[in-house]
Order: sequence, then structure tokens, then C-alpha cells
Amino acid sequence: MAFLQLYIYCGAGVFVAIFIVFAGFLVPRFIVRHYWIWAYYIDPLQWAITALMLNEFNSKTYSLPCSEVPNVVTNLPQCVGRPTNTIGHAYLARGQFYTSNSWIAVGIAVVVGWIVLFNVGAYLCLAKLRHVPRRNPFLEVLTPHFPFPP
Repeated sequence: MAFLQLYIYCGAGVFVAIFIVFAGFLVPRFIVRHYWIWAYYIDPLQWAITALMLNEFNSKTYSLPCSEVPNVVTNLPQCVGRPTNTIGHAYLARGQFYTSNSWIAVGIAVVVGWIVLFNVGAYLCLAKLRHVPRRNPFLEVLTPHFPFPP
């Protein structure tokens, strides 16, 4: 049983490492190799980061068009070659993030799906693997037996 637990802990560590690496901060989508792109798309951290970035960069704070930014090359290099985009869309496009607000709902749905999947998996594991303490005869010898209940 202890050997199986070791494999489970190692597997969990590998999944957490993959989720962190492919979250979008350490390795952007355009750098991920084609045979690892599946890890990028199943990563719940990536979907959470994408939803947060879309929420932030599609807001009114970043609604200024790139054509109105003075000295674009030095101030905002993400706007170079994108004069019709807003600052927020230019930043998202430079990082190859999605730019439509509909992807926020997709990100939330994927994260909620992972939460449900992890909770169902934890429930099934806890229902299947019950911990029953072993009987220890040494403790029974040391435990005083009273003729009447306390």
C-alpha cells in the first residue's frame, strides 16, 4: 500500500509541475511544441489566467486605440503593426491570447469542470480507500479496565 501511495504522490507532483509550466506565464502558447499542446489546453491554470487577462485587458482601462499613443515604438511595442487595435487587444494579440470576451465563459467552465472532476475523484478515492486503524494489543494491555463505565 505504501508503494502505491508513493506512485500517487509522484504522479500528483508531475501533474502539478505540468500545469504550472504550461499555464502561459513560463511557456507562452506559440513556444509550446506541437506534441505538447495538449498539456496547454487541459491546464486549468492556463484557462484561469486567460480568463483573468481577458477580463483585465478588455476593460475600459486599456480601451485607447494604438494609433493615439505617442511614440508607439518606445512606449508600447505591442502596438507596432496594430494601429486599429486597442492597447488591451494589442497586448493580448502579442502574447497570442484569445481576444474575445466569450473565452472568459469558456475559461470559467473549464476551471469549474476541473474542480468538479477533482472533487468527484477525491470522493471516490476516499469512499474506496477507508482507513481503519489496526488493533494494537500493546495499547490494550496498558489501558486500564474499570469494572464500571466512567
